[in-house]
Amino acid sequence: MNDPNLDPAEQILIEASRLFAERGFSSTTTREIAQAAGIQQPSLYYWFPTKFDILNRLVEWGIVESAAFARSIRRKRAPALVRLYALLLFDARRLCGSPYDLSFLPDAPELRDPRLTYRPHLAAFHEVVDDLIARAMTVGDLVDMDPQLAREVMLASTAVAMRCRVKGDEVESTVAAIVRYTIRGLASGSVDLDQTEAAAQSLSKP
Repeated sequence: MNDPNLDPAEQILIEASRLFAERGFSSTTTREIAQAAGIQQPSLYYWFPTKFDILNRLVEWGIVESAAFARSIRRKRAPALVRLYALLLFDARRLCGSPYDLSFLPDAPELRDPRLTYRPHLAAFHEVVDDLIARAMTVGDLVDMDPQLAREVMLASTAVAMRCRVKGDEVESTVAAIVRYTIRGLASGSVDLDQTEAAAQSLSKP
């Protein structure tokens, strides 16, 4: 159901993401998106000249703010594992509470399209994750393993968060569970997870 309080661009993004998740990007037409958003098809082109522009906006929404937070958390004075935990909390919170259904993104072949503008933001996010993993391993807070594998395990929480979109009071408990299970699998036995999570929760809310 359309929300009269939303501007057309926001309504388009919400309905487009739902249709992309249900049918796939390539199988969804701009006519269907416009109809779902309650506008005429020519009006859609005022906000988004092409269907690809809608996809690009959704992909950027999923990473730009998390990349900015990653750059910020990197400069904080806190143990690397706490900062890493906080970054995963921020990212999962944003995705779990998203107004858009981004569950189609992890497997979307369109992400390989070179026209998409998300790559510098994703690279910045990965750079911070890699740095914090290395620092946490150096001090013994993470188990000794292939750093690239550790990153893949941690970033799997992103895909989980995209698929576990919830509303209202459910967001925080869902996010806490996703990230805790992720970190618990990689943290060394010397880490106090409750203490680490408490410190990370404080850092994760700018």
